[in-house]
Amino acid sequence: MRDIDALVLAELDKPQVKVALFAEIETEAGFVRAFAGLGDITIDGKLWKGTGIDGKISTVEETTDGRAAGLVYELSGIPPELVSISIQSIRHKYMATLYMGVFDERNRLIGELTPFDRGLTDVPELVDGTDAATIRISTEKRAVDQQRSRVRRYTPEDQQIDDPTDKGFNYVAGLQDAKIVWGRA
Repeated sequence: MRDIDALVLAELDKPQVKVALFAEIETEAGFVRAFAGLGDITIDGKLWKGTGIDGKISTVEETTDGRAAGLVYELSGIPPELVSISIQSIRHKYMATLYMGVFDERNRLIGELTPFDRGLTDVPELVDGTDAATIRISTEKRAVDQQRSRVRRYTPEDQQIDDPTDKGFNYVAGLQDAKIVWGRA
């Protein structure tokens, strides 16, 4: 993540500040960009769709045990015809980024969007409603991957994952029952 823009810092010192969260989620079809506001806004040539009050982000959790906590992006009010497209396009381990934007009294963006959180998407969850649906997309930090155990074996097949030309482990199985005489017999 980068430092907060100096213009944004100056605005955050004011007694009243207009802040909006922006979510950029990578999908198989490209990026989906939404923000907590009304209408659409274009920033640096990218169109961000306003979700009004229908978009939510879970509470940002800070842990002291070294555990990496992710976020849950939730978008409500999705028309039924867009639900299947959304479910089919969002894939596991695609990038999702949450930005913070600060606006002036005329609703113009001050400075640049500030990256707030970044994670890898999980499989989306669909919650059906009467008129529209809600999609929840969980994200996790790359650090979560460090907590997963690595199961590796001393087999030729396992070694082929790292180097398809390495034949060194082809002989390991034969060594298990081999009798090796060391020194004088």
